Amino acid sequence: MSRPAQDARTLWAEIEPRLDGDERLAQRVAAELRRSLGAAKRKTSHPPNRRAAPVLDPFELYRENPSQLRPALQGLEVEQLKDIVSHHAMDPRRLALKWKTPDRLVGLICEVVEQRSAKGHAFRN
Repeated sequence: MSRPAQDARTLWAEIEPRLDGDERLAQRVAAELRRSLGAAKRKTSHPPNRRAAPVLDPFELYRENPSQLRPALQGLEVEQLKDIVSHHAMDPRRLALKWKTPDRLVGLICEVVEQRSAKGHAFRN
């Protein structure tokens, strides 16, 4: 057993008998535990600067039907388009994440998907 775990058990053994008799102490301990556990949960979740997972895979969509890529992307919100750009590392300088118009983002995604899908095409049979 680690030293911090042993210290926590010793402290809890001292506090526990007092909780039934002191309502104010019980409320303070409960509030502090909730706050501490909430902070621990926030630390274990993804960092706040990480974008959400993309709602669709443009490469899969392009593979199935290239003519459907642009219309599918045009139906998405700006933030959803930025999620796609970020997830697939389509903008190494991260300039596109500052763009506000969906048309620019759709154009970038289509261009990158087409380029990456054609890469190595000369070597295919």
